[in-house]
Amino acid sequence: MFLAVSQYDKAWRIGVPRWLTWLGDVSFSLYLWHVIPQMLQRQFPTSPLMKGGGIFVGSILVGCVLAYLSHRWLEQGLSTWVGRRLRAGLARVGLVPARA
Repeated sequence: MFLAVSQYDKAWRIGVPRWLTWLGDVSFSLYLWHVIPQMLQRQFPTSPLMKGGGIFVGSILVGCVLAYLSHRWLEQGLSTWVGRRLRAGLARVGLVPARA
């Protein structure tokens, strides 16, 4: 199946929706933070908003928002900050060229 799809993609480009790409980008953060909506759900078991499908939709929305924020500020932001600091330290000791 993988071979067939990869050969098909070579001949005719398979378009991937942007929301699926975004979901793939934040998937690690979603994996880490998906427990928070479930914990909130247990805190408010009698809320009318938390009945039936509201629990499902609310958990998905809260989980996706937390995943986006975590991806943006922790994964990307922290990675950029650490990378800059590391490059600056290595440039100071002459192991990498200093940026212009």
